[in-house]
Amino acid sequence: MKVCRILPGALLTIALVVGGSGVVSADPGSRPAMDRGTVDCEELAQKLTELMGRRDRVVDRIFALQTRRDAAMAAGQTQRADRLQRAIDAHLAIQARLDARLERTQGAYDAACNQET
Repeated sequence: MKVCRILPGALLTIALVVGGSGVVSADPGSRPAMDRGTVDCEELAQKLTELMGRRDRVVDRIFALQTRRDAAMAAGQTQRADRLQRAIDAHLAIQARLDARLERTQGAYDAACNQET
């Protein structure tokens, strides 16, 4: 009975020692260690473009919601106007998060890619 408990543990230990030795020996000259920390400027530029596009769509949506809210308020539909205001508030929060991401990505791009040119 003790053999049944010891054998799987021993096999697991042997497998980790033999199979995991390549993971442990990642010295600074190995390929994965060299790839860490590299920044692809084209990838960052593409990400900036995508973030700006998303932000523009959110701003357009906020403008459309504000127009609908104003029309609802003018028509005396206060419940609808309140619902639209909640949607506007949610979109403003999304815009703030996108602005923060855009600022971080722009900072990373400026730090990594403006030095190359």
